[in-house]
Formats: sequence, structure tokens, C-alpha cells
Amino acid sequence: MRSVLKNRIRYSLRFAIALLFFLGITIGLVSCSLRNNPLEPASPPPPAQPKLTRSVSLVAEDGDVELLPAGKDLPAIASYRLLYEKSVEDAGTVTVYQSEGTMHETIAQVDVPVPPMKDSTMVITVNVDSEKRLRLKTSVMETAVVKEFGPFPVE
Repeated sequence: MRSVLKNRIRYSLRFAIALLFFLGITIGLVSCSLRNNPLEPASPPPPAQPKLTRSVSLVAEDGDVELLPAGKDLPAIASYRLLYEKSVEDAGTVTVYQSEGTMHETIAQVDVPVPPMKDSTMVITVNVDSEKRLRLKTSVMETAVVKEFGPFPVE
């Protein structure tokens, strides 16, 4: 009688272990199939970050200055500091253009009042947003005059 009871317990334990083993495999297969369901549409890839196709440059007294190079990720911002020596002119002209190779296209040409001081400093800031719109901001440091221009379309 004792050996029959031992055999029943032994077979019950084997059956319980086998049942747990197969149950674990079944749960694992079901969870894998739910995770990698080919019938569900794949999530869309993230949108590509826009880039400048042509560089943005500034005409300065000492030559042209590239502010944002072609291929730059947008949005982007760049600044340049100009020093105006005392002159007879009341305004400084700021010209921003785009270039590709030898081709130049003027984006904006604005006149900014410059104070009749010995030296005046103007900070020019160019901001291009992700929708390829350029905003131009000029700040004359001595008078704290800030002017904003734009938006201007860029490529």
C-alpha cells in the first residue's frame, strides 16, 4: 500500500512539473506572437529633419560671412557682430543672401539706424525655423535698439 501511494505521489509530481513546463512554453509562444504580430501596421518612421539646401550668408564690411552652411539641420540660429566706425551715414545696410556654388540670391536687404558715435556695434542674428522661414534680428548695442525683419522664405 505504501509503494502504491509513493508511485501516485511520484506520478502526480511528474505530471504537475510537465504541466507547468508546457504551460510556460504556451504562455511564452502566445506573448511572442502578440509582440511580433505581422498583421498590425508598423509604426511610421520619425519624420526627417529638414535641412538647408543652400547656405545663408551675410555681406559684411570685411567680406562675406557664411552664417549657416548648406546641409545644416533646422531649426538653426546664428549670430554675427559688426563694428561700425564713425561715418557720415545714419544707417547701416544689412544684406543676407543664399548661395549655391557661384549663384547668389538676396533674401533680405534692410537699413538699420546706427548712432553717430565713434564706434557702434551691431549684432545680427539669423533664425531659420523648421518650415524654412528666416527671421532677421538686428541689435545696436549702444542704443539698445532691436529691429526684427521677416519671415523670408529660404531653401
